[in-house]
Amino acid sequence: MKRYVLICLSLLWLPLLGWTQSSEPFQAGKDYQVISTQKTPSMIDGNVEVVEFFNYGCPGCFFVESAVKQWLLDAPESIHFQRTPVVLTPQWRSYARAYHAAQTLGMEEQLSPALFAAIHEQKRNLTSDQAIIAFFMEQGVTAEQIEQAFDQQQLKAKLSADIEKIRVYRANAIPGFGVAGQYRTDLAMAKNDPQRMMEIVDFLIMQSQQPPS
Repeated sequence: MKRYVLICLSLLWLPLLGWTQSSEPFQAGKDYQVISTQKTPSMIDGNVEVVEFFNYGCPGCFFVESAVKQWLLDAPESIHFQRTPVVLTPQWRSYARAYHAAQTLGMEEQLSPALFAAIHEQKRNLTSDQAIIAFFMEQGVTAEQIEQAFDQQQLKAKLSADIEKIRVYRANAIPGFGVAGQYRTDLAMAKNDPQRMMEIVDFLIMQSQQPPS
């Protein structure tokens, strides 16, 4: 919350100092992309939509995970945060299904760190549903829960929703973020600096909440 307040204050000072748009801390086309000029931001339950585009198989996503988790501890209360898995290779489809299964179980906070560690630190091959299910059971998930979480119709619907979200935000690089249905940024635009990426996200949240000019 302190970080959010500081950004609020900095934006309030800009007009008083006579700064122009070019003096803003982050620039469109360089640090982020404007994907929609709609004046009304995308909201969920009255809160600004913030979407992380990621995949467990993505090394960069593992690289930024600690920064994202730290950011979430102090994220503005006015946001609705969600994750959308992006499937860039056929092998990553099982990871996308694993994410949605973990969400269905209400175990995403427990299983996501375990999956990242297994894939990137332990170098385990979890690129099949059978391997994912076996891994879930290692983490204490029961056979009954597995049947519920890996319901094929539900997973198909969620993967279709992912594709639509990716299309709306034009999420062609991960790890990355979409904000308010209006902006997109990613690690490359943030100069491969996870902390800078999260600062850009904060800035974009503030931008989305500015009154229309």
